[in-house]
Amino acid sequence: MTHPLPRRDFLKICMSGAAAISVLRLDAAGAPFTPLERKGVAKKVLVIGAGLAGLAAAYELTQAGHEVTVLEVRLRPGGRVRTLREPFSDGLYAEAGARVFSDSYPRLIHYAKLFDIPFAPIPAEAFASLYHLRGQRLTAAAGEPVDWPYELSTEERQLGPFGILMKHVSPALKEIGDPSLPDWRLDPVRHYDQTTFNEFLRQQGVSSEALELLRRTFWFGEGSDTTSALQYLVAYLAPFFQGQGLYAFRGGNDLLPRALAARLQDRIHYGAPVVKISHGPKGVEAVFQQGGAYHTMEAKHLICAVPFSHLRHMEVSPPFAPQEEAVIQELKYASVARIYLQVRSRFWERERVTGSAYTDLPIMEVVEEPFPRPEPSTPRAILGAYVQGPEAQRVAGMDAGERIEFALEHMEKVHPGLRQHVEGGTSKFWGHGGYTQFGPGQMTAWLPLAARPEGPLHFAGEHTSHLAGTMEGALESGQRAAQEVNEAP
Repeated sequence: MTHPLPRRDFLKICMSGAAAISVLRLDAAGAPFTPLERKGVAKKVLVIGAGLAGLAAAYELTQAGHEVTVLEVRLRPGGRVRTLREPFSDGLYAEAGARVFSDSYPRLIHYAKLFDIPFAPIPAEAFASLYHLRGQRLTAAAGEPVDWPYELSTEERQLGPFGILMKHVSPALKEIGDPSLPDWRLDPVRHYDQTTFNEFLRQQGVSSEALELLRRTFWFGEGSDTTSALQYLVAYLAPFFQGQGLYAFRGGNDLLPRALAARLQDRIHYGAPVVKISHGPKGVEAVFQQGGAYHTMEAKHLICAVPFSHLRHMEVSPPFAPQEEAVIQELKYASVARIYLQVRSRFWERERVTGSAYTDLPIMEVVEEPFPRPEPSTPRAILGAYVQGPEAQRVAGMDAGERIEFALEHMEKVHPGLRQHVEGGTSKFWGHGGYTQFGPGQMTAWLPLAARPEGPLHFAGEHTSHLAGTMEGALESGQRAAQEVNEAP
């Protein structure tokens, strides 16, 4: 799960916009959380996938006294929450998957406090924001106008990209309310699911040139012409308008799945890809590989907490109902590639600009990592290229050296002189399993099917939550699946 990262400037807009749209914020840190109380006898439960969804489901069921086994294909917990500490030096690390979270995420904050995982706010930038658009390198200092190289209306030019977005999404976000609340429902706002996010903005009067500017100056720009406006509003924008800040775990976001996994210990079987699931009135059976042999486990219930792009490759008997099978086969996941360069110093600060940047170059977004900065402090840093969509597929076809050279070639345009500071790098490609992208109409039509149990089979993952694409969505789905199993006869 690759959680979205708005620019820190977006945080300032969100904070000022929260009062303007009059949305009551959930105090996530103090939100009530009720652990499961076991209903009836202890059940034997299999969980496929040790990402946040599977770990949350397994942890809650274990706490309630159920007998849980987790089967995970990788040799680590976390799924798409992955922190890279190698090959970097001086305590540096970079997020290969989920990146930041809002303090309006009650479940994530609950677990962070429960396991005493330190997190810190991402501060507003002290330096000018940086862009490279239509061949121009642009800086945007606070309070100073920017001559955006787009044919904008007078009002659009005065507002700038953040102001344009805020003006046109604020009424919708006020209507949507707080999607992290337990009693929040999708149906009252389903009309936003009838079009793409770009078309929604166009209907609000945003010009084509302004749409292109927005696409290039926000992390979620790629896919805005094909993804449901409802997903953008509910999962990407609402949490940040309702929160008071953006946060990351100090030391890496994988501290959360590692903490959950530590409570499960030997209940997790790593290196155990599931190849077949059989289910019926009496329960389930999963066949998995480990140690060069096939093994079988039986249980009363099974929670499938892997992306549908992985479930497609498992044999399921009997097959899913046609409607569910269609969703499993057709649900789209974003392609995401990340390339990281370690540099000896934050040389860009001499120019009083940020290391991060938004561009229309093939590297798309440049992100300085880690954040918060590691302790003790180091002059070194990491610059990451965040590539999505077809361009990410092209990067996937490159070898390791070609990826580094690709990033260097284009980052040099953003940060002239970069080559003389680079010490090396690495990369990560997520293929078609980056994060869910619902098309128009799919969120309201497919989410109920994606999350609906089929006999003893239950489903979890960000793709089964209205907070799709987020760590909170994964946790919400895991808790929901655990409750289904707990209450099942």
